[in-house]
Amino acid sequence: WINLGFFSVQPSELIKPLIVLIAARLLFEYYECRSLSADRFFKLMGLFVGAPLALIVLQPDLGSTIIIVVTVFAMAFMSGLSPRVVVGVILGGLLLVVLAIAVAPYRMERLLVMLDPWQDPYGSGYQATLAIMAFASGGLFGLGPGKGWLKYVAASDTDLVFAFVSEE
Repeated sequence: WINLGFFSVQPSELIKPLIVLIAARLLFEYYECRSLSADRFFKLMGLFVGAPLALIVLQPDLGSTIIIVVTVFAMAFMSGLSPRVVVGVILGGLLLVVLAIAVAPYRMERLLVMLDPWQDPYGSGYQATLAIMAFASGGLFGLGPGKGWLKYVAASDTDLVFAFVSEE
């Protein structure tokens, strides 16, 4: 995170839309215009998509990396990526996720919390269970501006912002 005094920003959030736009342009030029050779296309994708993704992984920000990869992959799939490459990318991606979890075991805990936060509601599942309770207490129309209790929880304005707004 970069603290700018009046707010903090995560560097990957600044580059995320740019990577998607560049990938879209390269996919358009390769699949639609046919103005790029395969060799040039892959070099440019490596430079403008792969290199920033490597830096994001080193932050470490696996979540943003996965979001960007899935977005670019979906765009490539819709552009006409061959089924053989699709299967290869999915298998390679799964292998990389397993490797990322093996390298940093806290990721496995986060994955398990995502699957069932109620296993440890006062420990690793604390934020997730609070978000679920905020959604439930807000109901269909919310409690009204300023009437929610989630704002008193740590990081409700970052990690739980959607639950916070939904509650109120």
